[in-house]
Amino acid sequence: MGRTKGFYETNEINALILVDHIKSIKYTGGDNKKLCDWNFPDELHAFLDSYLRWFEDYWTQRINVFDDLIPSVNPIFGYAEHSAFLGGEVTITDGTSWHHRLINNWCDVDKLTLREDNVWLRMLLDGFSYLKERSEGKYALKLRGANAPQDLANTLRGNDFFTDFFDYPDELKNLLGFCVEAIQWTLSHQHSIVGTFDGGVITGGNVWLPGNSTGHLSEDASTMCSPQIYEEFGLSYTSKLVQNYDHVYMHTHGLGRHVLPLIASIPNVDVIDIANDPNCIRSIEIYKKYANCLKDKYVVVALNYDEMKENISFLKERKTIIRYSAEDLDDANRAIQFVRSELN
Repeated sequence: MGRTKGFYETNEINALILVDHIKSIKYTGGDNKKLCDWNFPDELHAFLDSYLRWFEDYWTQRINVFDDLIPSVNPIFGYAEHSAFLGGEVTITDGTSWHHRLINNWCDVDKLTLREDNVWLRMLLDGFSYLKERSEGKYALKLRGANAPQDLANTLRGNDFFTDFFDYPDELKNLLGFCVEAIQWTLSHQHSIVGTFDGGVITGGNVWLPGNSTGHLSEDASTMCSPQIYEEFGLSYTSKLVQNYDHVYMHTHGLGRHVLPLIASIPNVDVIDIANDPNCIRSIEIYKKYANCLKDKYVVVALNYDEMKENISFLKERKTIIRYSAEDLDDANRAIQFVRSELN
């Protein structure tokens, strides 16, 4: 936490490094069950107990990896929890979940409700409470995060969302307005249980932010929008959503680099995660191309060792949160040592 706070508060630390995957560590400790094999919500606590056994075993194996990753947990059931708190059908697969389209006719928007007894909301919030009870000071809680308004509307409308811009613009804007309200509602419930950690909050992206902050929010649907479409049907709604937070962690994709300047223009969106995508230039190249609009942001990028070395001059000039996937413990510590020596 000292290094993390120093990253935000001083000019002495240019990078944090989060080793969020070590390939040589074998995942043991938990039940070897697929997500769809659990009977939710009845087996929620058993599922979380299994997760904690895996989590503690994993951290025991990487106990001598001194990166900037904070041991933290949250309840996660795939992806459906980002929207299924509004009702509807969910399919759970081997390793994730997805929420079926909920709005087939525009009159369905009027039927959307925010219900405290929704099973997916209860699983998420009860999961937070159970993990908090079990923590005993050994790990922190982190937010699950949420969709940004466009992503939530895309889930609710399916891929008709991308023609609604032209066919039903007024109806879509009405839905996006509701999505802002719904996301604020689910995030407020998460915050009420997660609380604060050392004067801030750990986001769903494993990044701590000071003060009244939130994240991660995701702008995945924007990758399929022109800047003009995003400006009309995304920018103002996300701006309204985040206006009451000190700092926001935003997840984006390299495929959506054409809207990156607009996302970077949103007040309070101070941390921007540019995920690598298949058949797309690497995020570090996008970071460099859009360096001017990102110069006041904390940018999150996944780098390999060669990319860190090749771009060291660029990284020394700005604040970067590096995600690193290590082959083994030695590789992890090699990367950490490089960052400590070159970017402190």
